[in-house]
Amino acid sequence: MRRFMRSAIPSMFHRRLALLLIVIALAMGALAARLVDLTIVEGDRRLAEAESRLIRRTWTPTVRGRILDRKGRVLAMDRPSYSVAVEYDVLSGQWARREGRRKARRVLGEAWLNADEDRRRQLETPFVERYRAHVSRMLARIAEIARTDRADIDRRIERIIARVGSVRRAVAGHRLESMIERHLAGGRGLTDDDAARLENAAETPVAEERDAHVIVEDLPDETAFALRRLTTRRVPVFAESESGAGVDVYADLLPGVVVRDATERVRPFDRVDVAINRADLPGPMRGDGFETVRVSGLGWHTLGTLRTRIFREDNNHRRALIKTDPETRRAWTTADGVDRGRYMPGDTVGQRGIERTKEDTLRGLRGIRTVRLDTGQEQTYEPVPGRDVTLTVDAMLEARIRAVLEPGVGLTTVQPWHGNHGVPEGETLAGAAVVIEIDTGQILAMVSTPSPAGDSRWIEDENPPSYPEYLDPYVNRAVGVPYPPGSIVKPLMLAEATRRGFYTLDDGIVCTGHLLPDRDDVYRCWIYKRYGLTHSPTGEPVRAAESIKVSCNIFYYTLGRRMGPGVVADVYHDLGVGEAFGVGGGWPGKVGPIEGPGDGTDLGISDAILMGMGQGPVTWTPLHAANAYAALARGGAWIDPKLIDDGTPALASRMLEFDPAAVSQALEGLRLSVNDPGGTGCTILFGSGRERIFNTPGVDLWGKTGTAQAPDLRFDPDGDGPEPPRVVRSGDHAWFVLLAGPKGEGPRYAIAVLIEYGGGGGRV
Repeated sequence: MRRFMRSAIPSMFHRRLALLLIVIALAMGALAARLVDLTIVEGDRRLAEAESRLIRRTWTPTVRGRILDRKGRVLAMDRPSYSVAVEYDVLSGQWARREGRRKARRVLGEAWLNADEDRRRQLETPFVERYRAHVSRMLARIAEIARTDRADIDRRIERIIARVGSVRRAVAGHRLESMIERHLAGGRGLTDDDAARLENAAETPVAEERDAHVIVEDLPDETAFALRRLTTRRVPVFAESESGAGVDVYADLLPGVVVRDATERVRPFDRVDVAINRADLPGPMRGDGFETVRVSGLGWHTLGTLRTRIFREDNNHRRALIKTDPETRRAWTTADGVDRGRYMPGDTVGQRGIERTKEDTLRGLRGIRTVRLDTGQEQTYEPVPGRDVTLTVDAMLEARIRAVLEPGVGLTTVQPWHGNHGVPEGETLAGAAVVIEIDTGQILAMVSTPSPAGDSRWIEDENPPSYPEYLDPYVNRAVGVPYPPGSIVKPLMLAEATRRGFYTLDDGIVCTGHLLPDRDDVYRCWIYKRYGLTHSPTGEPVRAAESIKVSCNIFYYTLGRRMGPGVVADVYHDLGVGEAFGVGGGWPGKVGPIEGPGDGTDLGISDAILMGMGQGPVTWTPLHAANAYAALARGGAWIDPKLIDDGTPALASRMLEFDPAAVSQALEGLRLSVNDPGGTGCTILFGSGRERIFNTPGVDLWGKTGTAQAPDLRFDPDGDGPEPPRVVRSGDHAWFVLLAGPKGEGPRYAIAVLIEYGGGGGRV
């Protein structure tokens, strides 16, 4: 190459010139390539970035939609309010130390420069104290304007500092462990110097030390605006004579203070007082006059809660809807594609219940004012509040049901006449109740106890004090817990067996006390198990209506055996098992073992026999029970239960094609069960006397009790500690399902009540 260059270009000067030109060409080529990359490959992105710097956006807050009950009562709404937050370094004293040291250095000049560190700490002390006094005056001013106790602010600051310190120590500890592991993984030993160096490196500030923390909440508009005006003022901290020439003597009047928009979600029916007439209670609990029962946290499980932590999935969900749904895109975004409802730090997001399932409806759209700095062009979108959601429930009906289920009334406290051997007397029982309007399928009430203690902000608090800690108050027992149906399924099984040709209404089944002739220890009737008796003492067969009235197990064991596992599985699917109904957080029910496929293929004939009377491997919820009874009352017309009142009419999604005569017999059995003295749901025994369970005039009732065998409830008191889990509840769940209506007008409402580990349904 060198010979070629010398022969081609004899002159040294020209060879150097050619080399220089080659270098320049290469440089220009690189520049050209980069220019192509910037203008063509990255051109659009770079242009968008440049234009974004010419656009200024100002956001206007919006409000979340309200949640209303069927009568227009406001169950949840946004209430505008403000809070005062102060940066952590001001609260912790770091700001005063930093500013005092800076002031001392500038005022003292050469004296500061010539001093050692100990002397500097002495010199800076009066300056630091002056800034500390300024912060103290600021806190006193905030307390005065906000009309709050200064001591309350000081206690809150102490808690903030303690909490942040705890976070910092925890983070530093985890970071130190990780650093030591990496150090040792390199094959090096850990000397004292290494440990000190790593410990020092692990001590870095955490995010909480860079944040502002709330010290006063729930400020009205005029107070918040007054404080906001003060945040722009500066006042002298030192006199001119105390500072050198050119040294600033001023500081912010309210250093580190931020007045935040803290609109909060409130529940006007969070606490309700309900009058209970003690004259209507069962014998031993009966009294004179009315008692006022306070219900707290009403509707907690249905309405749900909000969270302030934003996850990536939240905005990803909105982007996906905007991308795939043109109508949503038009409603939510500006002309240039900005999502006005996107989640920003400090926003709230539905976490549970209706607040979660109707998040897209309830969430409002911010207002936005866009100004192009190069042209002055403006575009304004006004804020749009979130849309209201109307529920089918009646808040006051729910309040009355909750009041009746409160432990202080006594109905959900274990009593001597319950005959409950699995739970000690005096203990509180958990439960649930659902009320459905038969004609529409609308849920009028959906109550679960215990419920979290009421709080206007609805933070997930500790268990209510009247309940044991192992009864989780956050579980919605009306829809979220699997329960065996027990005997309440019998009238439904009668209608289904008749429809499918496995039973005729002129047929009777003899109750022998036990299904298998040569085995009196399995598949027994409850009356045989308890008293050694049968429902056919003279050999007379039990017929349809009577089988429901006396709740004969043998009758329904026989139907289950006739239908077999496949048909029994289909029956339960017909009755809604496997459907969550879109209520939110619901257990859909399951045919077969919990871990099984749920289609009945893993069932055997023994399972079918048990499932014929509501036991064995099948579970559902009080909502399933109430809706199945509503379908029976409609003659087999199936309407999915409805919690959101969207204005659409109730339409049957399918017909179960029950034989009208079978429905009539089922209803007659239910009528006898609660009205005939021989019915299992008619009377209750107190000591040596009985009294009728229902005594409300002007109302017709049809109903069925149920006793469902339940697995033991185990509780681990120390989590992963050495103490083993212990059985805290055992026995049977108690069911009572009713159809009710005005006298002579037929069933209008379906009501399902379940009490966990309550024992027999006719005793609780």
